[in-house]
Amino acid sequence: MQATAVRKLRAATLILGLRQLKNRMASREKLVHSAVFTATAAAPTLLQRCQDSFTKPLRPPATMVLSSASRRRATKVQMLGLAGLAIASYALSVESHMDEPGYEAACDIGATFSCTAVFKSAYAHPVSHWGLVEQGDALDLSLAIVGMLLYGAYFAAACLWSVDLMPFRQPLFLAVAVAGASFSCYLLYVLKFILGDFCIVCTGFHVVNFSMLALAIFEYRDVGAKAKGKRA
Repeated sequence: MQATAVRKLRAATLILGLRQLKNRMASREKLVHSAVFTATAAAPTLLQRCQDSFTKPLRPPATMVLSSASRRRATKVQMLGLAGLAIASYALSVESHMDEPGYEAACDIGATFSCTAVFKSAYAHPVSHWGLVEQGDALDLSLAIVGMLLYGAYFAAACLWSVDLMPFRQPLFLAVAVAGASFSCYLLYVLKFILGDFCIVCTGFHVVNFSMLALAIFEYRDVGAKAKGKRA
């Protein structure tokens, strides 16, 4: 009798264990079916998103898109750069011929209205005049050559600016324009109080430099106003 009771107890325990195992397997099967169903339902959405990411055209961020006002300023800088290049080219032509006998430049209007008098002075080579290099050195650049380099750089930078390929253009443009306008103020002082001369070619340089400064200030303030509007 005792052996029969033990066998019955073992059989009941085995049956209970089998039922628990069956319940666990059924629970896991439900989890697997649920995961498969969720993945199947989400697959079309994920596929559509992938297709959209490849088919939609790439758009630059809004901060990289130039405003119409900024594009107009870039065009003005290009025009001023070309005007400065033309003036500097004429100045270089005068410098290359002013030592020839009998040469008279068109910019020599009178005794106190002479561009050659300015170009023949030591102030026409500011780097050597300030003692930074020796006179006649390769880096002893004249006003005409410096002007060609500066206005050529302005024109090239404005071309990159117009297609939004000029990083840090606002602070860089402002810094160069401030330096150019400051140098013009220095030359105006030299012409008025030291040489006592009026140079129409130099006046053209000054007009271009001060116009560049005005454009640089407008461009810098325009970007600053946009940044404040975004923070607000």
